[in-house]
Amino acid sequence: MVRTAHDPVLFKELKTLALSCAPGLREGRMFGCPAIYVGRKMACCVLGSEVGLRIPAAMADEARASGRARAFTPYGKRPMREWIALDLPPKGLRAAADLIKGAIEFARKNNDNAK
Repeated sequence: MVRTAHDPVLFKELKTLALSCAPGLREGRMFGCPAIYVGRKMACCVLGSEVGLRIPAAMADEARASGRARAFTPYGKRPMREWIALDLPPKGLRAAADLIKGAIEFARKNNDNAK
């Protein structure tokens, strides 16, 4: 597996935006990259220069079909059904605030269901 340098400016902007949607989130790592968690469930991460979000499958399908996102394929692995990738600059993340909030809500729901 090739290690990828993760964009710290992009992660900082993602974290700021995520915290504005829902305080009390925590940082962690997933796929070897910086991530935002709700409890034990990951909501989003920065892999290289892209943002990965785990959202409901129907929302992911819609985001990919509309061209707002593409399949998230970390380190060349197969696309994951509930995951999307955003190729946006740090200041462009605000355009995807609805998707980021959707990822946080999805993680919160899955975290609550795991109890």
